[in-house]
Amino acid sequence: MKKALLLKGIINVFYYISIVVAIAAPIVIGSVLIQLDSNGFKYEERIYVGVGTITVFRIVAQYGLYLILIYCLFLFRKVILLIIDLNFFHNNVIALFSKIGKLLIVFGVVEILISFIPISYTYLTVKGSSFTHHNEFFKGFSFSSTFFLCLAIGLFFMVLSELFKVAKEIKQENELTI
Repeated sequence: MKKALLLKGIINVFYYISIVVAIAAPIVIGSVLIQLDSNGFKYEERIYVGVGTITVFRIVAQYGLYLILIYCLFLFRKVILLIIDLNFFHNNVIALFSKIGKLLIVFGVVEILISFIPISYTYLTVKGSSFTHHNEFFKGFSFSSTFFLCLAIGLFFMVLSELFKVAKEIKQENELTI
């Protein structure tokens, strides 16, 4: 059980840090977008002055995916607590493993779909006393390793759920046998 307690501690640290980031991210992103619309901000030799509406949608969608991962951590914390309480084959453990797996698969698929959304922004470059206006547009589609990793881990959790279900049935049959 020491390893389960260690895992619980690690998951708790990640979970609470994720909650803090989930609260801070909209504030920071919102202030940057407001700053862009009002005055722009300077980074290296560019002054960024605008972001496309589609890009804002992509940022919001990415934030939604981040919230799905936080929810998966929350569910995994529940699983760890049930395992620490020695409820290995409880129906909740089986259901939570299955739910985590499905959510991770949804995360991976939506991540790929979001990668189809283009990124667009506007910036100015300054040379002497003149400004040059630039519009950037990136299609940005790529098969990232995140998709395959989430798909694999999601399928692993679903298989784990099925294994726990079969083990529970075998345990029940074993208890009925004299």
